[in-house]
Amino acid sequence: MAGKTVEAAMLGHCWGEAVMLGLDDVFVHSYKNDGVDVIDADSDEKMHIYSEPGHAGVIADPHRIIRPDDWIIFIATSSSPKLAYGADRADFAKEYEALKSKGDLTFVETPKKVMHVLVCGWRSEWNTTPERFLDRLNDIATNVAEGSTVTVVNRKDHKEFKRIVVGELGFEQIVENEKGGTFRLPQGTAGHNLELSHLTLDPADFETMRKVFKEQKAAGKLFDAAIVLGTVAGRVVSPYVMDARVLSIPLILRKLNPTGHPMHVVGENGEDQTSLLAIPPRLIQSSEAPDFINTQALIARCLAMNLAYPQLWDALSELFKQGENLPDFDLLDASELGLVGRTTSFGVVNHILFDKYDGHAVCIGYILKSRLTAAPRPGTVMEWTADHRVAVIVRETSPEMRAKYGAKYGDIEAKYGSTTALAKVDNQPPALV
Repeated sequence: MAGKTVEAAMLGHCWGEAVMLGLDDVFVHSYKNDGVDVIDADSDEKMHIYSEPGHAGVIADPHRIIRPDDWIIFIATSSSPKLAYGADRADFAKEYEALKSKGDLTFVETPKKVMHVLVCGWRSEWNTTPERFLDRLNDIATNVAEGSTVTVVNRKDHKEFKRIVVGELGFEQIVENEKGGTFRLPQGTAGHNLELSHLTLDPADFETMRKVFKEQKAAGKLFDAAIVLGTVAGRVVSPYVMDARVLSIPLILRKLNPTGHPMHVVGENGEDQTSLLAIPPRLIQSSEAPDFINTQALIARCLAMNLAYPQLWDALSELFKQGENLPDFDLLDASELGLVGRTTSFGVVNHILFDKYDGHAVCIGYILKSRLTAAPRPGTVMEWTADHRVAVIVRETSPEMRAKYGAKYGDIEAKYGSTTALAKVDNQPPALV
């Protein structure tokens, strides 16, 4: 791959059951000058480098030319994926051009819906770093329409909650009563389309939640989704107690949720078997299922990945950070890519995404009936329906950054020399050989 652009490598489909995600720049974390690291491993400066023109990282700059010492990041069903052959080596660019030539391949943005979200519980980290709470609200806000609401029910003192959201996060209070209050971010602020309410109540108490659901029904705002946390405000509880709450709260929601109204439940569990025992609210479609995030397993897998592939962790850590010009996961309806009703090779999808996001997105698989198929073979023939969703990683960039991305690959080449023949000599920056 050395000497190719990132775009050519990502669209070339070299592997049969793997998807290239990007690059890790060995010089960012291994270059030393007189025994001193040029860039510290955990510094913000390093993360800044991964968002500059010519950057490496997940969803690397498509104009970057791959150097011999770059590390390739890929997602696959095996740590040793096989090379593509046969149908997986087809000319997907030609197939994509044939689709475009018909003139009816259009990108359609799926209209955002008004949603009412219930959050049960409170994380202790939000007390010391309330920005993380705001990040979670913004995650919700980006996927819902104006008029959506988030109702937070927990045992946290409302005066303390108000101090955090008003005093530290800049919310404006619009309603206050003896149970809690309602807040909104100022117009023009990210997340201002959400109305945030707080109630100082125990979400694990059935009678308490019955009143909450009754009030929501009277206001015509039935809950469409619920986020269930096992943590309790002001108390340190064991994983067993947290999981007991994660099991009991969905039972309450199941009883109180009106028949025929779908509610998607997202829970956080600490024990492997908890997700198997949980009984969510009844759903219209039996194919739907609650999402449970196994916190301990997620942490364990991240640690294992870091130990197994330490060279890649600097780039992968971008996925755990919030900010501009950073990569993020997203799910797109097949209709957004103009795929519904079409039969294409799976390898065509990345060509569509490269057009839609100017080379700053990659498809890692698709979801059908709540089942994820990761890194399918590029030659897989797909009959796309309205039920398909495409799993992608997108690096959303600002207009200013997009202008920089369009420039020639010059900054790193000027710093390190030729991009096609590089080597490290005596632990110095790479030189032309």
